[in-house]
Amino acid sequence: MSEVQAKAEQAVRFMHVALGLAVAAPSERQRRILTRYVLVHADTAQRYLRAWRRELDSDVVTRSRAARARTALKRLRREYAHHKDVRDKLASRRQAAAVGRAADLRRTVAMWHQLTGPRVRALCGYAAAACQAMGSDIALDRPLDGAYAEAVATALCVTCLDDDKLYFDATSYAAGEPNLLSIAPTGSVGRREMQINDVHDHLEELNALRPLVHGSDEVALLLRGALIIEVAALLDLTFGAPPGFSKLRDGHALVELVERQRGEKGFDLLVELRDRIVGDESRAVLRELRNRVAAHMDVRLSRDEVLQVLSEIDVDNYFLLADVMLDWLDAAATSHVDLGTLVIGHRQLRTMKPVDGRTVPAAHQPREHAAFLDEPYGAMVAGGFGSTASAAAAGVISGRVNNPRERWRPGPAAA
Repeated sequence: MSEVQAKAEQAVRFMHVALGLAVAAPSERQRRILTRYVLVHADTAQRYLRAWRRELDSDVVTRSRAARARTALKRLRREYAHHKDVRDKLASRRQAAAVGRAADLRRTVAMWHQLTGPRVRALCGYAAAACQAMGSDIALDRPLDGAYAEAVATALCVTCLDDDKLYFDATSYAAGEPNLLSIAPTGSVGRREMQINDVHDHLEELNALRPLVHGSDEVALLLRGALIIEVAALLDLTFGAPPGFSKLRDGHALVELVERQRGEKGFDLLVELRDRIVGDESRAVLRELRNRVAAHMDVRLSRDEVLQVLSEIDVDNYFLLADVMLDWLDAAATSHVDLGTLVIGHRQLRTMKPVDGRTVPAAHQPREHAAFLDEPYGAMVAGGFGSTASAAAAGVISGRVNNPRERWRPGPAAA
C-alpha cells in the first residue's frame, strides 16, 4: 500500500469517526460542534484521494481504477467546496467570516446551520465511495461501536443545556434559541472575545469526552487531534501567532487589541499569561503539532508516524494548559471593562425563564441598531426577552468576581 493511499483511507475513516461522534451527541449544538471535525479531515481526505488517483492513473495496470473513481471524486470536490469556508472559519481555526461585525455574525450563524446531517453524510459517503472505487478493501464507513456511541451520549449530558432553563450566551452559535440570552460584545475586541468564547465552548465538549481520549484507538486519536486544534486556536486568538509562523488572517490578537488604560490589571494578566505562563516555546510546539498531525497530515510524515505522534501526545498536559489559560482569562475578564463576557460560559439566569418562540440576535436586528456592533466599548442583547434582559445580563457579568469558573479535573479513562 502506498503512503497516499494509507493517508487517504485514514482521513476518510476519521471523517466517519467524527460523524459517528456527532450523531451520538444528545443536543443539536453539540452535534454541530463535533461535525466540524468531519470537515477538518475532509480537507486532508480530498487532497490525498486526488494524489492517490494520480498515482493509479500513472500506471497502465491501475488506470481503470482511477477512472472508476472519477464520479465520486467530482462529487466529493463539489460538496467539499460548499463546506470549505466553514472548515477554514469554524473548524480548523476560528476566523471572521466577513469584515463588518453584523455581517460576520450573520454569516457565522449561517455557517453553523450548514453543519447539518444530510450534507455532511453525503460528503462522507462520496469520500468512502472514492476509496472503494480505487480499490480500498476497508469498510471506512462502518459506524462507531454501540458502546462508544453510548459513552459519548452519556459523557456529553454534562454539557447539555436544558430547554426549560435560560442561559447566558456570548458565542457565535446563538440564532434566536428561546433558552439562550445571547450577548454580542461590540467592536474588534468584541469580535475576538466571541471567537475565544467559541473555542472555550468547543473545549468544554472535549473535556466532557476526556475519558475517551486516553488510549490509541481511532476515537482517542481523533479527539487528540481535535484537542490540539482547539488549544492552538485558543492561544493564537489570545496572543497571536508564535514567532516564525503565519499571522492571524483577520486582524490582531486579543492582547494587542485590549487597551491597558481601560483595565490595567486585566491587561497585565494577559501579558503575564503570554510571556511567563505559556511562553513562545509552548505556542510554537502546539502550532507545529496542529499543522503537521492535527489539522493536516504532513507530506513529510508517513501515516503511521502521524498516528504515532497523536498517540504519544500528553493529553492531560494540554487539557491542563487549556484549563490554566481559561482560568487566567476568567480573571482578566473581571479586571478589564471591555472583557466582561470573555470565557463566561453558559451561566444560568435563575431570575428569568426561556421565552415562547424565537428571539432576535443582535446581528439580525434592524440595520440602524445592528450597526452599533461595529462601535467599540459596548454589547448588544438579543431582542425578545423584555425590558429586564439587559439588567439581568449586566448582573451576570458583574457577579463574575464572586463566581469564578469551575476548574477541570482529570477523569478516569474509559473502560
